[in-house]
Amino acid sequence: MEQPHTIGRYRSLIFALIGAKEAGKSHYLAVLIEQIRKHVGPSLGLLLEPMNDATIRRYRHDFYDRLYQHGAVIEATQSALANGRVQMPLVYSLTLTRQTAAGKPRIWGVVTLVFFDTAGEDLDDEDVMATVNKYIYRADGIVLLLDPLQLKRVRARLNGALSLPEVNTESETILVRTTKLIRLGRGQALTTCIRAPLAVAFSKFDAVESLLDPQLQLHSNSNHREGFDVDDFEAVNAEMQALLEQWDSGVIPQEASTHYRKFGFFGVSALGCQPLSNGHVPRILPRRVEDPFLWLLYCHRLIPARRHR
Repeated sequence: MEQPHTIGRYRSLIFALIGAKEAGKSHYLAVLIEQIRKHVGPSLGLLLEPMNDATIRRYRHDFYDRLYQHGAVIEATQSALANGRVQMPLVYSLTLTRQTAAGKPRIWGVVTLVFFDTAGEDLDDEDVMATVNKYIYRADGIVLLLDPLQLKRVRARLNGALSLPEVNTESETILVRTTKLIRLGRGQALTTCIRAPLAVAFSKFDAVESLLDPQLQLHSNSNHREGFDVDDFEAVNAEMQALLEQWDSGVIPQEASTHYRKFGFFGVSALGCQPLSNGHVPRILPRRVEDPFLWLLYCHRLIPARRHR
């Protein structure tokens, strides 16, 4: 892999995106990059730029063109065992600027960001994870996408209301395997909390909105214009954990709180709608896709906190 010219000069962070098959990882990553580049980043003084030609080509071919140019769903990520190209990460530089007293932007930091999009089937087997996903235990932040349509109680309540995906590996199982891999890779004892922040995000959240109390903070849009909106995060984090207790007995929050020093729960929707049966995406109306990513930056003290009170 071509090494970024910033290696050794600036701080580097590895963010791992994991989740079961069909959890929506590729859609999430495609929309996240567009949201940060064109919408959220400018208001926070964040400039996201691809670091090499391989990233430009892969993002355009595998993500952007299919979704944004052709309005079609992105094909499932192939296993790294079958296609070594998917082991190539997307590498970006994140330039951080602040306004001077004179109102001019000033660069105060540059971070190299490395995004890995893992095929769901590569997380179905512990031995495969240890072989092709070694980067996970080196990660500085983890986004675990959890498909609410895989939860048994959610499926029962939505049965007949929409087309449900096939049942895949439970997110709880993937989190357990991921935690074990990190501990083994880092030689970390069970009595020590993992330092890498863990963001657990419900994907496809538009599909379950009919099941929710309309007064929840989750229904509103986040506002990170002057920094990471901590008040919004705390409200959503509590709401998501409460929903997990209703829908899945609260095992995942317990796993997160037991093994990770910092963790947060989110509800996101990359597309904002359900794709049509022919694979066409009628519109792209993302909801809160930037929240987990900005929370990771906040945990690493790269963006300031913003509170309403």
